[in-house]
Amino acid sequence: MVMVRRIFAAWCLTQLFLIFLFLRLDDKISWNWFLIFIPMWIVDGSLLILLCVRMLAHFKYTLERIRGQMSLAKKSWLLLTLVLKLTFELVLCVKLEIYPDIQYYYVFIPLWTLIGCYICNLSHHLITLPQL
Repeated sequence: MVMVRRIFAAWCLTQLFLIFLFLRLDDKISWNWFLIFIPMWIVDGSLLILLCVRMLAHFKYTLERIRGQMSLAKKSWLLLTLVLKLTFELVLCVKLEIYPDIQYYYVFIPLWTLIGCYICNLSHHLITLPQL
């Protein structure tokens, strides 16, 4: 039941972000771009806190690990993807609100890095896939 609540909260916050974004793009509201992204940052912040707590618990209970638990490499991978996503969102807000002269290719560097990491991860999993 807890998982259903988390999924529903993330879904509601994502919908709220999309509503704010569409209203801002249609010039119905003139809010700051940092305010528009607050629902996404709430979701990302809660995920970041949860991931950090689980990584700390991984170090604390190293000897008493339960089977089926995520490895430290997987948790580190999730942390990297979350940090790259947050970096892209922050740089995009800075470009849209404070420094409009920044070129878009600088803004999209974290996103391209994230996509490149996903491609490498997918390739690694496809190569190491056991033969049927």
